[in-house]
Amino acid sequence: MSIVGVGGYTVHNQPAARNAGDAKAPASPAAPSGPASTGPVDTVDLSPTAAVFANFSGPVKLNLDGGIRGNAGLLAAAGVKMERPAVAEESAARKEITDYAGKLNALVSETFGLTAEQDGWGAGGAAVAMIDKLAEKNGLAKPKAMAGDGAAGAGGGSVGTLDIALGAKDGEAGGSVRILFDANAKPAANGPLLDLSGADGQGVLSMLKDSALGKALEQSGWSPNGTKKAFAATSGDGADARVSALFVTDGKDGYVKDNANTLLGTIRGLLG
Repeated sequence: MSIVGVGGYTVHNQPAARNAGDAKAPASPAAPSGPASTGPVDTVDLSPTAAVFANFSGPVKLNLDGGIRGNAGLLAAAGVKMERPAVAEESAARKEITDYAGKLNALVSETFGLTAEQDGWGAGGAAVAMIDKLAEKNGLAKPKAMAGDGAAGAGGGSVGTLDIALGAKDGEAGGSVRILFDANAKPAANGPLLDLSGADGQGVLSMLKDSALGKALEQSGWSPNGTKKAFAATSGDGADARVSALFVTDGKDGYVKDNANTLLGTIRGLLG
């Protein structure tokens, strides 16, 4: 399975420039030979688009609402060459991004114990910067076309979202897990895991009230009476107790219970 949504990584292709870049203007006609005119002479500078139309050798019926691009076929028939100098650059940029995404997918999958061919992942918020840091540490440079993507472009704030999609394997159905964590309060890796639908749920929800993690939980699609399950990783006791991370799962409760501490330990290590 490929990367889920490539969360937080948005590719910005630079569109080909309009006007001057849409069509190549014909060279200006040579000055007529012979004696110069003794009458008034007006000099007119044509835009590239106007120059194209002025160069037709005969009448051509055009779609007035189509512009240069909408009349590409008619223009070609009239002998006007449409040039796209940015095509090669765009193709090279796409290849660079594809190569980077493939290597990053393999790296993240290995780091979090996933199978690159069957499982998938996505990152949002502060998790984007975390993944970028992992890539840089392993010598993967983000392509220039993705230079504007990062934590700020993925929503900002201290809450990170790491989505894991688990494919079916060994007779077990697939499912998904969303991990929510606060990058400013590194998640504890060995605290108890509490079921928010269980007896401790109300106490945890009270701790989350009006917090960034609480708002992220509300946006995850989880509700106490819904089909998804949610678990809170906590640390400390009594008045010092706090929620360090949340897991929202759709069909993978056992996976969360078995791997929560390992996953949080990996995240804590990547946050530095």
